Amino acid sequence: MCEKLNWILFLVFLHDLNITITKPNGCDTVKEGDSVNLTCIKSCNSSDHSNFTWSKNGESIVQGPVLYLRNVSSTNSGNYTCSLKTHKGTASEVIHVDVEYAPRKTSVSVTPLAEADVGHNVTLFCSSHANPPVQNYIWFKMNNTDAIVAGHQPELHLERVLQGDDAEYFCMATNKHGNHNSSTVTLKTKGRQILDEEEAQQPAYQLPIFIVASVAALLFVITLVAIKRQDIYFEIKSYRASL
Repeated sequence: MCEKLNWILFLVFLHDLNITITKPNGCDTVKEGDSVNLTCIKSCNSSDHSNFTWSKNGESIVQGPVLYLRNVSSTNSGNYTCSLKTHKGTASEVIHVDVEYAPRKTSVSVTPLAEADVGHNVTLFCSSHANPPVQNYIWFKMNNTDAIVAGHQPELHLERVLQGDDAEYFCMATNKHGNHNSSTVTLKTKGRQILDEEEAQQPAYQLPIFIVASVAALLFVITLVAIKRQDIYFEIKSYRASL
């Protein structure tokens, strides 16, 4: 019975590992460029520091009681554990390191195409990598050298584009760590300008009806002219016969 109790106590001892994390200036968050220290602590003090091994996302990375993360980037984000090298299967609780950063790789895409037919709809999409996610989007339309605000959503909808919508557009993505601009995208329009809403909504069958009516009217006028000329001819002929 004593041997069994001692074995149970030994298992508890092996698993009694903890991790403390030291963040810059005691901040709750870790952002790119910061330095972070993870320290593995065992209940029973040991001078053999090589006994500790560190793992990130389940893969062993380094040995020693302290894991130094210098000038961290997004690649340092992950789940960290420490364990005893001499006792496989022992591991501390998981510590998640989440490295935050300002928006980057901001880009604009256009659908259906950056060259749009006049009167058709166009949508511009702004995308960016950021942690935490982008909180604000701002769209700009270039007017000569001036940038005019055109929208505040991830998508910019241009309904029934006009020839005057030809311009360069770009977006700016922002979170609490900063902002980043995309490169400009040039929108071009092609085709005839629709004059007004009524013309755009005219049924397609009205055009052939108009053509038929115009031809009929022209034939009617030609017929009247021919009849009139014939009447004049007979009158002249009758007058000459009476002489």
